[in-house]
Amino acid sequence: MGLGDEYVDVLAEHRRILRSAFTKRGGVEVDTQGDAFFYAFRRAGDAVEAVSEGQDSLAEGPLPRAHRSSHR
Repeated sequence: MGLGDEYVDVLAEHRRILRSAFTKRGGVEVDTQGDAFFYAFRRAGDAVEAVSEGQDSLAEGPLPRAHRSSHR
């Protein structure tokens, strides 16, 4: 089951949510491809906190429930 016409909007929201979490913890975007990000952080702990916050925000966010990840 794909997103069809919703893909562009869902991808944009996915990116907005994760970029917010990553930059809040001092992350610097190096690259992005599709829904994948490559960020650099000064400290590993900041990266872990950013990823945790990003996952929580995605789980609570407006993305269609059928397309949410439950990975931890």
